[in-house]
Amino acid sequence: MVFEALRLNSPSSRFAVKVELAATHNNLKGEWNLMKLLKESNARHSIKGVELGCQRNFNYIVMELVGPSLSELRKCSPKKKFTLYTTVVCGIQCFDSIVEIQKLGYIHRDVKPSNFAIGILGSEDEKLVHVLDFGLCRNIYNKNKELRKRRVKAPFRGTVNYCSLNIHFRMEPGRHDDFWSLLFVLIEFHLGFLPWDKMPKENVKTAKEKQTDELLGKCPEEFKMIRCLLSMLSYSKVPDYERLRGVLCQLWHNNQFTPDKPLDWQAGGEYESIFRHRSRPQNNPKKLNLIEIINIPNAEEKKSKYALEDFPKPGEQEPSRDESVSNSDDTIVEKEGPPPAPKHISRPVVPIRDEAARKIRARIYSPNYSSEQPTQKMDMPTQRRRNNTATISGMRHPPLVMKKPPSGASRASKSGERPTPTPSRRSAEKRTPSKKSGEKAFPSVGKAEK
Repeated sequence: MVFEALRLNSPSSRFAVKVELAATHNNLKGEWNLMKLLKESNARHSIKGVELGCQRNFNYIVMELVGPSLSELRKCSPKKKFTLYTTVVCGIQCFDSIVEIQKLGYIHRDVKPSNFAIGILGSEDEKLVHVLDFGLCRNIYNKNKELRKRRVKAPFRGTVNYCSLNIHFRMEPGRHDDFWSLLFVLIEFHLGFLPWDKMPKENVKTAKEKQTDELLGKCPEEFKMIRCLLSMLSYSKVPDYERLRGVLCQLWHNNQFTPDKPLDWQAGGEYESIFRHRSRPQNNPKKLNLIEIINIPNAEEKKSKYALEDFPKPGEQEPSRDESVSNSDDTIVEKEGPPPAPKHISRPVVPIRDEAARKIRARIYSPNYSSEQPTQKMDMPTQRRRNNTATISGMRHPPLVMKKPPSGASRASKSGERPTPTPSRRSAEKRTPSKKSGEKAFPSVGKAEK
């Protein structure tokens, strides 16, 4: 999860904080290392990290705060799509950000509109597109700087709507698969939808095989050229970055775009009224020139013009076989699904012999237990018996309750004789003693005998 945070001693300084539950493997550490490499290489489209740390049971990373994602901007538009000018500008910057990652030996593996964000609305950075979320990035080279060996079956990584067909077939993801995802992103920017959106995962693969050509027929011709270039690539083959970027730049020149034209969300843009209330004007003396960001060459400087007839059609030329692999088998077998959750710390098991005490313990240790829960009404003998049982739960039988003997009663001897009960005073007065022959029942006291 990502939150917006501010510095206490300087509330105007705001940052983004990404938080994850602390597990056996710290995923944020890998993102932090890649962000440091991008910063050292002076990557323009990468966000800057501020701090990496751990607090209680959570790992966090503090980074530069950016604006809304391209997915959010597209969905806020009335027609759910961008103009062709905004699509070309965003497409070139997304392409450059992917190249910056691949130049360091990594692949992104999750290229989608929600992983690209512009600067804060109303500032000069709103023209600049940043790449986000390096959690699924993978280094395709080993320690000897050799290309890793392909896996027989790779786990699914990415987003279903934008991943390439190779990922659906569980093939090893390569550098060209990031650009396949970028092609689907550009199609969605231009048309405003993907027909396999909200489809079950099992049907998306078939829909991409059948409907990709139909979608490209509604897009500019340069999108088909990109598709032809990607069809000739394989896992081990390095993409022709210059040619792919030249096709996108040709789309800029053919439509005679100028850098002074505002983007859809900027002041004077197509949808200015929608994003005006979300802008945060900032005093930033540094001004960004769009022509420097996208680095479009002049039309006179272009060496050649690309045509669709110059590219082989899909299926005419098979991709080259993967021969550039590592000599040693350094295949990393990754498990399916998300990273493992932290291990549950179990409570020590106390042997309980009595069934009633076992039920009481289970109720107390349940997650929904509350000390203020109403207790079940029961009669006094049952309540007393349960209390005695729960107090001494390890005994086989509940404790015996010794009653106080009546007054005047003799205690039992050690030999086991039964004590003789002493009659009370009233019973003694009522009782009539038995008379023997020649004796009085109650002889007179104090009289002298004659």
